[in-house]
Amino acid sequence: MRKTFTRRDSLKLMGSAVVGSQLVGGAQPLAAHVHGAPAGERVGARAVGRSETRVDEDLRGIFVILSTPYTETGAVHYEDLAFQVEWLDRAGAHGLVWPQNSSDYPRLTTAEIKRGMEVLTRANRGRSLTLVLGVQQDSTPEMVELATFAEGLEPDMMIAMPPKVGDSLEDYREYYHALARVTARPIMIQTSPNRPGIEFKTDFIKELADAYPNLGYVKE
Repeated sequence: MRKTFTRRDSLKLMGSAVVGSQLVGGAQPLAAHVHGAPAGERVGARAVGRSETRVDEDLRGIFVILSTPYTETGAVHYEDLAFQVEWLDRAGAHGLVWPQNSSDYPRLTTAEIKRGMEVLTRANRGRSLTLVLGVQQDSTPEMVELATFAEGLEPDMMIAMPPKVGDSLEDYREYYHALARVTARPIMIQTSPNRPGIEFKTDFIKELADAYPNLGYVKE
């Protein structure tokens, strides 16, 4: 049974997310220190591949994963989903991400995800918020189909959790390589949840970034 969120519930959740992002790690949300960088210098959270050292200034700051609001009947409340974009813009967030685990992603149908992506794309037009669309799916073919749809909406970035049907790092490699062939946009690799016995190690992440530099962003 789905949990129903009212607009007030969604605002409370988003408020907590924004405040938490500002408090955790001081004033360095979504930032990481890179070996060899001057003391005090902050750069975006990415695993740099090949000889690339540029940091995209548009991909820094507070990126909030949106909650998925529902109507009393359990349908996705797309009007309230769009309202979150306006609220985050006024609150000073730098980017929005949808749909991921905390967006109730596992319960959403592909049709609901696609419509939500369209709604958020329209709601974000003319704003400075960075739009990150989640394109993870259970298998590589399903992910490619959704990522191709998302590419048509021209988001600033995509994010993908590992495939649920992957049984090895080779399956993960095929999955993320396929995504990088769909889009040249920055792609954030979410390293969890993993299949039992499969571990995302730094060397593997760097290998992906070496093969496709746009795969050089990481969410643990």
